[in-house]
Formats: sequence, structure tokens, C-alpha cells
Amino acid sequence: MRENPNRRSAARKLTLPVLTLIGLAVFVMMMVSGVPGGPTTTQVPGAQPAPIPLSMSTITTNNARIGGTFRLTVHTRPQVGVWVLASSNNPSTTIGPWQVDLAPDWFLLQDFAWTSGGDRVDLQFSLPYVQAWVGTEALVKALVHDPNSMEWFWTDSVMHRFSEAPGGGRSICLIRQVSAMAEAPWATLQADALANTLSGVGHSVSVFDDALPADLASFDLILDCRFTLPPNLEEQGRFTDFLQHYGGVFMLCGPTVGSSWGQWRFAFIQQWVNNVLCMGLTLGTSVNQSSAVTGEQVSLSAEPRYLNQLPSVGGMPYRVHDEGGTFGPQGFQPRGWPWIVSPAASGQAPTVYGMLFKPDDIPAVQSQGSLAILFNGAEDALAPSGQNPYAHLIFMSLAAWLDV
Repeated sequence: MRENPNRRSAARKLTLPVLTLIGLAVFVMMMVSGVPGGPTTTQVPGAQPAPIPLSMSTITTNNARIGGTFRLTVHTRPQVGVWVLASSNNPSTTIGPWQVDLAPDWFLLQDFAWTSGGDRVDLQFSLPYVQAWVGTEALVKALVHDPNSMEWFWTDSVMHRFSEAPGGGRSICLIRQVSAMAEAPWATLQADALANTLSGVGHSVSVFDDALPADLASFDLILDCRFTLPPNLEEQGRFTDFLQHYGGVFMLCGPTVGSSWGQWRFAFIQQWVNNVLCMGLTLGTSVNQSSAVTGEQVSLSAEPRYLNQLPSVGGMPYRVHDEGGTFGPQGFQPRGWPWIVSPAASGQAPTVYGMLFKPDDIPAVQSQGSLAILFNGAEDALAPSGQNPYAHLIFMSLAAWLDV
């Protein structure tokens, strides 16, 4: 069932006893599951990475879902020490000489870790399935120290609200378009159909009209199912923050031919992926070249983790029509994985209408979440029809893939 956002109860804040219980439980789960008390470090083979200013150290995380795995990475520079602290989401306090935005009930989530020759510290915690935690809020923050320069730096804190998606599903924010639908009158019904499909297989889906909700901290992924309605500039930063701290993002676009709204949406996606995420993609504008006769398909060259989701969808037919742009021929883009492609014409590479991007494909922004973009303005883009019978299966696999 879809959740009415106007009826969602206010989130609860962690009390000291609950926070202490969480810290103890996480520590016990780390010991039982074999996750080392000292985190791993990552080092790229070859030349040492160029040191970054300590003030550019950042935290990336996924969503804190009970019964799941919480991943946290501190991105910094080699030869520095790292501590990770957590607290309730309450008024700030002083730690040593610093005024910080942690509450007085703070504790060490990870004691001292040394980056050595690497430039990051990776942590993961198995969160027990404790329903009493759902809705409680916590802050995480890292302190980084370079003993050579004697610099200290606190990263920004990240607020997490413990969420639940029963039965192994995901907590999904789905944005549907109800405005400016002249060129895509099916937009609302298509989003509703996709929401029903995903709810039917165990996901918790909350539907919002035309815009992101004010609070995204409880979601594992965002499905932006607006066909032609462009996000505003404020949403650009929020999508980026979501990729860094909570989960994956899907964006749909189309049609654009004869649609000023669709063209603005295409321009937003192009600006976001290139000017903000710095992915270096050359996107082609739409000329409605997709073929409703031969159809398109899920590329067998798609990211293996996507192809290995259940149900297996590699090679399945999928109809693209009135596309909102293209990624060019397969192999043209400098990064990412082809997802939805046209059949290859004689002597030519397939045209790519959908791409999948993992966190490592996003160079300018440290990210935990994955990104999927699809150019398709068809009236059955998100839900099955006689011409497009497997659309629901393709998006069921996508929902699982986006939550890294």
C-alpha cells in the first residue's frame, strides 16, 4: 500500500538508553559477523593518490534500515587518523575544544583507524531487526587528524532515521507527475501502476506529486517518474545529497520533441550529470528514432549485478517510444553500463536509451548510491502492456539494483 505523506507520524528522536542499546548491539553484531573492529582501507595500485586538503574529507553512507547492513565510508587522505562518532539528533555539545553538532550523549562508533597508504576508511555494520528503532534519529560524524601537519577536521554530520521495509523489500520514494502533462497524459497512471507493482512484491512505496518530499532520510531509493516535468535547482542538490548519504536514484525523461517541458527536463539531467556529478556524458537530443516495430531490449552488457537480480531480465524486450534523448551508440560513453538498447543495425552499434551508473562512475561526488537514467516517453514506459509485456519485471530488478 502507498503511504500518504500527510499522515506520516513525526519521527522520534533517540533517547540515551536507546542510543546506548544501538551502540552495544552494533558492536556485538560486528563481533559475531566477523567484521573487524579496525576497518579496511583501500589503496589504488600504482602511484600514490594526490593528498587532498583535510577540509575536503567527507562521509558517505547508505540508509539505516533495520535488519540490513549499514555502510559508512570516510573519504580523506593517506597517513591520517579517523574516528567516527554518533549521537542522538538533539542539541549540540562541546567535545574537547570543539563545538560540534553532536548531542551530549555521543559515543565512539569507530575508535581510531589509520588510513595508511589508502585514502578512505570503509565500515559496515549489521543492524538487528528491532522494530522499536523505526523512526528514531541519529547523527554520525567523523574526526580526522593529520599528525604530520597537526591538522584536525570534523566532517559534516549526517542524520539518519532508522527505517523498515518488511520482507526484505526497499523503502521507495516515487515521484509522479500530475502537472504539465499535455505531451505525456499517461504520466500519473504510469507512476501509479509502477507503485502498485513494487508494493505487490514487498516494497514500501510512498508516492509524492510533482516534487521531492521535504524529508528523504527514511528512503532507500528515489524513482523520479516525471516524464516531462523538470526538477528545480534546489532538488539538484538534494538528489546529489541522497546519492551520498541514503541510496540510489532513477530518472526518466521523455518525450522532448514538441515538448518544451520535456526539453527542460532533458537539459536538467544533462546539467546535473555533467556540471555537478562531472560524468563527462555527451547526450543526444531526441529525434524519435526508436522503433516500435523491432523494439528495444535489456542489454546483455548491463552491469552484472543488475542482470543477476531476480527475475533475470537480460535480453528481455522493452519498448521505447518518443524517447527523451539518447546516450548514443553502445560504447560511446566514457563511463557507465548500457541498460536499454536498440537492436544493432547491420555494421552499427546499438543505440543506448538507458544507462546504469555505479558509485565509481560518479567522479566528482563521493557516493554510496547508484544512478539509472532512461530516455523513454512511451505510454507504457513503466508498466506492462501488450506491446511491452515485461516492463514490470525490468523495474522490479532495477529497484533491487539501485539499493547498493
